Amino acid sequence: VQTPLTVAKCNVIAGRKLAFVPILRAGLGMVDGALELIPSARIGHIGMYRDEETCKPVFYYYKMPAGKDRLVILTDPMLATGGSSCATIAKLKADGVKKIKFLSRNKY
Repeated sequence: VQTPLTVAKCNVIAGRKLAFVPILRAGLGMVDGALELIPSARIGHIGMYRDEETCKPVFYYYKMPAGKDRLVILTDPMLATGGSSCATIAKLKADGVKKIKFLSRNKY
């Protein structure tokens, strides 16, 4: 890994049963760094927005790697109310995914 001072030699995690799934589009920015650490991880994508009238989530894109026994790491750098992440996790659970982690970035 290239650091500001030098190149650091690091171990690589196997990641065969791991998938990074960004919530489009903001979550995409976190995937490149995660893949540097776990290059063999699979990638999925979930696109969703809130309907302006009903405020309910609308999924416009849902592409997941095969295998329900994978650990899914959902990425979204913005956690405000948590509504989008909760709706996405509920969708993953309804699809049979059992192992889910949420990776976010928050300055506060």
